[in-house]
Amino acid sequence: MAKKYEPKFEQLPKIGLSGEILPFSLWTPAYEQILDKKKKIKLREIHNDEPVEKIERYESLIPHFATRWSSRIESIQKILEKYPSVKSPCAMRIKNTNDLEKHLQIVYQMSYAHYVLGKSKNMHHGGRRFPDFCCGISADNLFLSLLERGYINALRFSNDEYDHGYVGLPFVMKNFKGLIIADPTSDQMWEKIKNPPRNNIFVASEKKWEYRTDWANNANLFPDEAAHLGTLNKFVSIGRRVDIDKEGDFFRDVFKKVVNVKI
Repeated sequence: MAKKYEPKFEQLPKIGLSGEILPFSLWTPAYEQILDKKKKIKLREIHNDEPVEKIERYESLIPHFATRWSSRIESIQKILEKYPSVKSPCAMRIKNTNDLEKHLQIVYQMSYAHYVLGKSKNMHHGGRRFPDFCCGISADNLFLSLLERGYINALRFSNDEYDHGYVGLPFVMKNFKGLIIADPTSDQMWEKIKNPPRNNIFVASEKKWEYRTDWANNANLFPDEAAHLGTLNKFVSIGRRVDIDKEGDFFRDVFKKVVNVKI
């Protein structure tokens, strides 16, 4: 019988945030190198369909993982049983910069674990193998797993015009309103960089922010649509999402409701 692993997050070096928070990107290659050493693997060298030792420890961080498109009904129903009363999007309350760093580390480690699974379990879509063309499946996996972990503020973003999906975690810290953005297939978005950033994570401001890569001639991948716990409750589907008003109405509503999350 395979050993059962309880979810475990490693202690990573602090970024050293202090004072006023401004939008910034996490230098994920440094965290990747540290986790590679701890896990005794090299993330960038894992081949598709390559077995990875102790795969259960990565599965414990991504409890809702799929290798191809599916309805995800069972996962959604399990999550709705935990949060039957959440009907609208919300933002999580963050106390200080130490608290923000803690959440950044958790989200990064979940995205890292997802990358291991995506490679070793041979995720694929449209004749391409992870991470290529797998943004939608990956965003669904991370979105559902974040909800399961306790991030009831999780958003599953979609930019339909340029065909890309990723996730966001709205938060309020004192007077700053922002989002932790996580892209579990970010490395496929760069053609001009030899070693493109895997598992891109950045902190964006409340309403107007940009996400640009080499994809679609440097187009802004700001989302057109979002799924959240409220849409899951209403539609029992990740594919049914709400339109995002680029003037900021959707995010205005998100930040009206600030909640404490228990991770």
